[in-house]
Amino acid sequence: MRAYGIEFKEGPDGFGVYASKDVEPLRRARVIMEIPLELMLTVSQKLPWMFFPDIVPVGHPIFDIINSTDPETDWDLRLACLLLYAFDREDNFWQLYGDFLPSADECPSLLLASEEELSELQNPNLASTMREQQCRALEFWEKTWHSGVPLKIKRLARDPERFIWALSMAQSRCIGMQMRIGALVQDANMLIPYADMLNHSFEPNCFFHWRFKDRMLEVMINAGKRIKKGDEMTVNYMSGQQNDLLMQRYGFSSPVNPWDVIQFSGNARIHLDSFLSVFNISGLPEEYYHNSMRSLCALFYICCHINFKPSSFIV
Repeated sequence: MRAYGIEFKEGPDGFGVYASKDVEPLRRARVIMEIPLELMLTVSQKLPWMFFPDIVPVGHPIFDIINSTDPETDWDLRLACLLLYAFDREDNFWQLYGDFLPSADECPSLLLASEEELSELQNPNLASTMREQQCRALEFWEKTWHSGVPLKIKRLARDPERFIWALSMAQSRCIGMQMRIGALVQDANMLIPYADMLNHSFEPNCFFHWRFKDRMLEVMINAGKRIKKGDEMTVNYMSGQQNDLLMQRYGFSSPVNPWDVIQFSGNARIHLDSFLSVFNISGLPEEYYHNSMRSLCALFYICCHINFKPSSFIV
């Protein structure tokens, strides 16, 4: 692994990646990190299940467990199983890198939240979804880690808390992207050390790029971006998603999420910033106010073009 002009340290939003020097804007994207495939854990997104690097030996029962998952929905279960197996594999890099992963007490994932913490969520639908996710994880552990399971599997997750922690790591640190290995091109779910330390931003200054000639993931600064020493290096985890999904997957939400929407009774979806701008609405969430009565004109314009009644929503 190679890093250029960056440092890993604790910041206001937790552990992150920061610039150790000024970077002038360039016409081309600039590499700040290179991570070889050999350090990663990857599972193909579609059958047949393929692993790069292929650390699962032929005939090992962990493959049967991975193969028993639903191909359409259980990508996180597969990645969690692979992560647990990597921790148990002698001389595997993830035995060392696991020390850098947050513990169950430090991880913000709602999968690890108690019933009391879930009941405090303002969104009852999100709380219900997370209870279902917790039950799903527990049922999978009970089905897989039963009393008759071989010792080589049992020691991977002797209690459900260990498996649910691994599942939270898979969900919150997975990077999904297309990679090319020789002539093979495939979409994969990947756990990539060091790259997973970059925090989220809706206006990121970095992005991921797969360099196929030597099977390397590059973290690159966006072209034309000026970076000052001490600036945090960020990527966009999920483009075009609302806060509910960010909370479900990563355990955080953002008041500046441009993709959060006002909920209507119909099937209309309007970008929040556009809605507020059209109706001359100002202020922070929970404290919105109208700037003027001119917004009434915009109201009738919108009603005519997206076919819903003004009475069907409340701001």
